[in-house]
Amino acid sequence: MVVSPQVQVDKSNVSNTTNTPIGVSVSLQKIISCSPTVSNVSINASFCSGNTYTLPSGAVVSSAGTYVSNLVNAAGCDSIVTVTLSVNNAISTTINSGICPGSSYVLPDGIVVSNPGTYTTILNAANGCDSTIISNLSFQTTVTIAENVVLCSGDKYLLPGGDLIFDAGIYTDTVLTAFGCDSIIITTVAIEPLNGVFAEVPNVFTPNDDGKNDFFVVGNSGYCVESYSILVYNRWGQKVFESTNIDESWDGRISGNIAAAGTYFYIIVSKNNNNSENKKTGFVTVIR
Repeated sequence: MVVSPQVQVDKSNVSNTTNTPIGVSVSLQKIISCSPTVSNVSINASFCSGNTYTLPSGAVVSSAGTYVSNLVNAAGCDSIVTVTLSVNNAISTTINSGICPGSSYVLPDGIVVSNPGTYTTILNAANGCDSTIISNLSFQTTVTIAENVVLCSGDKYLLPGGDLIFDAGIYTDTVLTAFGCDSIIITTVAIEPLNGVFAEVPNVFTPNDDGKNDFFVVGNSGYCVESYSILVYNRWGQKVFESTNIDESWDGRISGNIAAAGTYFYIIVSKNNNNSENKKTGFVTVIR
């Protein structure tokens, strides 16, 4: 709150008079005191980092803090001005973005550029200080992505471009990246039959550890199979191998011991993703 000093005069001291040229008498009253003695003023102010601030006393400062200026007004009375200063820091922002070949990019100040590089833009922020924006632009080349998809017979697939397909084939879609550039996606679609678990069941294998045909392998990835089981019996009806994992193969051993050469009987049961059950039986010969 600003308190204006009041000038007090001695009203009894009116003996000093003077005559004007036209005979008018003027009393000269002497100032004897100020009331209140001191006027106190508080100011909150701010300035931008790197700049200076001029105090009421005329002193120039460049740091935040509280500064006191002692002044004398026109009436000869003291006036104390307290200035509390804060510094507004400059704002610096970095933007990393891409530019597609043949296209353009609009900088924060509205300037349009078409070449990669580093661009510096200085704007006036809300606090009145400079805001520096550094834009790092790089060329974004066309991206090509290859995808392989396996479908069960009767299933459908949504391509990246939004088309719904049911058939095997090679499909090409062009979509936009986050920077708005072209991205080419090549999708190779294969169809696996629902009874594919039985497509390649061998009738002979040679488990002699030579790295060739050492396992009784059911030739299917199991992609369209919901459940699976295999049982293998010897000629006396004794179970020598069983599994519910389509990726597990018989290695020609029985409880860790080498199975005798001969013919074995198998039963394979699978359930497809359409809940239909398939069963296959047959013989496999172990040759040593």
